[in-house]
Amino acid sequence: MKKVIAVTLLLSLMSAVQAFACTTILVTKGASADGSVMVAHSDDSELFDQRLVYVPAANHEPGSLRPVYYDASSLGDRPEYHSYTLRRYVGTHRGPDYDDPKYPQSIPLGYIPQVEHTYAYYDGNYAIMNEHQLMFGECTDVGLQFRG
Repeated sequence: MKKVIAVTLLLSLMSAVQAFACTTILVTKGASADGSVMVAHSDDSELFDQRLVYVPAANHEPGSLRPVYYDASSLGDRPEYHSYTLRRYVGTHRGPDYDDPKYPQSIPLGYIPQVEHTYAYYDGNYAIMNEHQLMFGECTDVGLQFRG
């Protein structure tokens, strides 16, 4: 009974403080009723881009280059790259669902060699799954840095 009271008190105190907390959930095929594997992550902040975007599979010419973009959610806003915390990426290189006429197109930092074929995938802030249901999740520990 003392443990139940202690846990209840702890949860009550935690809910009284505003927190930027997230929850990561991984379910293996042995832990689900029908053998499904699931990866989920709640991004409990209204500060970041919440879009879930489908990126189609694509074939690329040999020798093609892939643009690499600055990540404002990790490193802070950089207007010179049109990189803002509220938008991960704006453009057409990854598919039409990233294009948003309300925002300027993201500017690449540079380029890396592109593979000849890329699989389709769903892109979000964290958990991502490709067309073959290969997925991964992420759990950040003290990833947000506050500056005073």
